Amino acid sequence: MRHILLTILVVSLAAVAPVAAQPDPYGTADTVSIDRIKVNPGEEFTVKVNLWNDELLGAVSIPLKYPVEKLEFKELSFVGGRLNYLATKPVTVNQVNGTILVGAIVILEDYIQPGSGMMFSVKFRLKETVVPGDTAVFDSSFIPPAADLVLSYHTGVTFTPIFVRGEIIAAAHNSPPVFAPVPELYVAEGESLFVDLHAIDGDGDSIILANPIHPLTSRFEDHGDGSGRFAWRPDFVGPQSAARSPFTFTFWASDGNGSATLRVKVNVIEVNRPPAITVPATIEAEAGDSIGIAVTALDPDFDAVEWQVTGLPSGALFDFDNPGLIIWKSVFADSGQYAVTIIATDPLGAADTAAVEINLLPVTLFSLRADTLTSFVGRVVSFNISMKNRYDIKEFNILLHLDPSVLTVLAVTTEDTRSESFDYLNYQMHYNGIYGDLRITGRAGYADPIPVGEGSICRVTVQVSSDVSYVGNEISLRFVNHVAIDNSLIMSGGQTVTSSMINFFNGYIMIGQSGNKLLGDINLNGVPFEIADAVYFTNFFISPGLYPIDGQRLVNSDINQDGLAPSIADLVLLIKIIAGEANPPGGKVVVPPADITAAIELVRQDDGLYLRLDAPADVAGLYVELAGADLDRLEAANMTSMDLMAGGNNRSWRGVLFSYDGQTIPAGGATVVRLSSDPGLAVYLADAEAADAEGQVISLTKAAENGTVPTTFELFQNYPNPFNPSTSIRFDLAAPGRVTLTIYNILGQEVARLADGEFPAGSHAVTWDGRDGNGATAASGIYIYRISAGDYTACRRMALVK
Repeated sequence: MRHILLTILVVSLAAVAPVAAQPDPYGTADTVSIDRIKVNPGEEFTVKVNLWNDELLGAVSIPLKYPVEKLEFKELSFVGGRLNYLATKPVTVNQVNGTILVGAIVILEDYIQPGSGMMFSVKFRLKETVVPGDTAVFDSSFIPPAADLVLSYHTGVTFTPIFVRGEIIAAAHNSPPVFAPVPELYVAEGESLFVDLHAIDGDGDSIILANPIHPLTSRFEDHGDGSGRFAWRPDFVGPQSAARSPFTFTFWASDGNGSATLRVKVNVIEVNRPPAITVPATIEAEAGDSIGIAVTALDPDFDAVEWQVTGLPSGALFDFDNPGLIIWKSVFADSGQYAVTIIATDPLGAADTAAVEINLLPVTLFSLRADTLTSFVGRVVSFNISMKNRYDIKEFNILLHLDPSVLTVLAVTTEDTRSESFDYLNYQMHYNGIYGDLRITGRAGYADPIPVGEGSICRVTVQVSSDVSYVGNEISLRFVNHVAIDNSLIMSGGQTVTSSMINFFNGYIMIGQSGNKLLGDINLNGVPFEIADAVYFTNFFISPGLYPIDGQRLVNSDINQDGLAPSIADLVLLIKIIAGEANPPGGKVVVPPADITAAIELVRQDDGLYLRLDAPADVAGLYVELAGADLDRLEAANMTSMDLMAGGNNRSWRGVLFSYDGQTIPAGGATVVRLSSDPGLAVYLADAEAADAEGQVISLTKAAENGTVPTTFELFQNYPNPFNPSTSIRFDLAAPGRVTLTIYNILGQEVARLADGEFPAGSHAVTWDGRDGNGATAASGIYIYRISAGDYTACRRMALVK
């Protein structure tokens, strides 16, 4: 009923509109407006009729008038407009009078909502007779008998909105740009093509150039003045090569109102590129070797190639594949130089030529080689002895000389070598009494001989001296010949190969250091002589397994530069340097002072077990190691003004007396540590070191315990160890008897006998001066000392370093 009443209201409104309509009484005045545009004469165009309203509307009446002498009506459309959803939209067009009447009435639909936008659009054509610059006004006007510009509220109240007329301005005729012609072009594969473009606009308008269709690898530059340059280089193969020729490239020019298109045809000429041969220029081998030479011809156009090979040695073959292979099983008589020429040709005749020189050296039937390698002080390292043989070998006799003062042979093995299956292997150091000569003998026995080939036949493991003075030296591994059997081989047929028939290649071990030497940097943080270095060094004496000093640390720890690192003397000097009381030695070797000898002993008194030191000079550092069955019962108490740091396990107890503020144990006799309240603990003094206030070594002797007779037989670790030039070996006898104390080298050979006679019960010590039974100086290395006293036997290891 509401919509029916509204319809009656609008119809009656139309009849009296000139009298009844009033200005918009609510809010801001509603507005009907028409576009203002610029059009070229003869062109069709569309103008929009827009509405802005701030209340609900139930109907609209829009009368419009246009000049028929300038505009030709084409159509009216509600598509996309605010009135499109209404079913009732009467339209009347009079093309003679140039009037358009548009009505819209809400019946069953929702009211026209407040908002802004196009109500409908009108399409016209601007007639060619319109003079550029003239204006066609699209206005609103009363259309008899009763049509006026009226809007109706949803309540039925009508009012006249503000109206903004439209203007269609006739534009001057636009002349589109014109390209200068470009002829058909030609370019070869791999060459660069440049196309300079020019476009002219008759109206003098600015021109934009573009290249919308082009290869991916091309480049186009618009200069901004109607000119531009196109650059392109076609590929030799693929979609941008002659295989897809010709190409058409499109260029576009626009002045904003008009445009022009130019298509340029480009022909790409195929270029055939020759193949390229890859082959070694020179091959060097020995006569008798099997030689394989890989030959490859890469054609950049992916063409197949044909081979031509000349100058092949007799017996050599070429398989003519790509990649190809020259195969030659030479014989001993083939030594000499051979020039081989190789030509690769593609189907169009393009070719490449390469030459290979084969230099076949006279055959080396046999050679022996020792490794060349680098190791570090204190390390265990292995080197190989390798053999090259042209005949099967069933036995070898190697004689190698190495410096025993630096290298101590620990083992020789054939494991994982060419002679691993041999039944017999034996080695002997200091062979025939010549120090440093190492004899190695291997025999196949019932095993297969070593076949023709090259590689290791045995591996030698050595201990490198801990003496840091050897850093930077090359320790030679040299084959030596004294008699005919030295460095000889026996072939599987029984023929002997003497050293004169063998080529020898000596090796060496370079004694390096783990990194750049930075004296005093014990914790390897790059900062020397700091308190953390002293803490690490001290922890080493207590727990050497957790705080090792080896490799780079070993080199950096020789603070006093006496070559005996690490020692308690090095720790004392390190602390002194950290405290600012001394300067680093700067690499200059410190000469040890005149011998200072102190005595250290375990003292068993009624009230406990004590450690006593008797020294002729102030002691700034003391290291003690105890061993025995009752280590877990020790309760150490410091009896000096110095610091005591101690710890241990079921094998040993270690303690260090030191001071960060310059405290010392004064010269003379002093009880330094109370070890336990039980004087009968089964412990003994295994090792000890001392240093003076200047950071230099004080020699220590272990005094027998005060008047007590040992209850067990015991052989103690020598001290010092490692040593140079002498060391003390202590042993306890629970009963008197005959004692022999013998020194052996690592091969089990007797070097010296230090004791051989009757000894009373008690604690005893003997000294070894580092000489053998003939008075000759013993070589650096690992030695074993063995005691035999009645039914008691024991042995220990020690190291002599120089």
